[in-house]
Amino acid sequence: TTSPASADASSDIRNLVAEVEQRHPNAYHSVSREEFHRAADDLAARSPGLTRSQTIVGVMRLMHMLGERDGHSGLFPFVPSNYGGLHSYPLRLWRFPEGMHVIRSEDAALVGARVVSIGGLPMADVEARVRPLVPRDLDNLPYFVVTAEVLDGLGIAPVWELELRGGGRVERTFAAISNAEYASTLLDGWWQQSRRAPLSIRLSPVPYGISVIDRGR
Repeated sequence: TTSPASADASSDIRNLVAEVEQRHPNAYHSVSREEFHRAADDLAARSPGLTRSQTIVGVMRLMHMLGERDGHSGLFPFVPSNYGGLHSYPLRLWRFPEGMHVIRSEDAALVGARVVSIGGLPMADVEARVRPLVPRDLDNLPYFVVTAEVLDGLGIAPVWELELRGGGRVERTFAAISNAEYASTLLDGWWQQSRRAPLSIRLSPVPYGISVIDRGR
């Protein structure tokens, strides 16, 4: 992930801007064309000196500028066309009101653990650094947090401090796996949601459905 960016990254970034303007029905509803182009030109100019991970983070940040009500414009780590080039740490996370928790792991002892910090940064600081890369659909935040290129591009060491469900804290490092492997082992295929996820997310693949919610309603 620390390898140099491809030599044609600057032209790729400019082509991306051209495609956004061609395909998006209203790209500049939240950001001016001048501001977006200025940011893209700056990233393109810096790209020869950036690592691959830094370039990926730069593109994510650029697409985030398209603003709210634009949750489908961005560089998504778990879109199948990106599987071949991106990697993640083998923890399935979900953000609950109490914080970011592990909801799936090959190590059963980690399921239910709260993520206290990554690379020595409190989780709130990690989220603050990652959120400007996420398209305006914050349900996607946990998937960006586990993406190896995201942490590497932000300069966050992948050392995870976890507070276990039964008490006590552990510090762990994990080998990154391809996102294709992550999807098949931790997502059970394309974007299946955890049973512990909110009901609106769990039922999102279902066209029509009825379910009992709190207090029997």
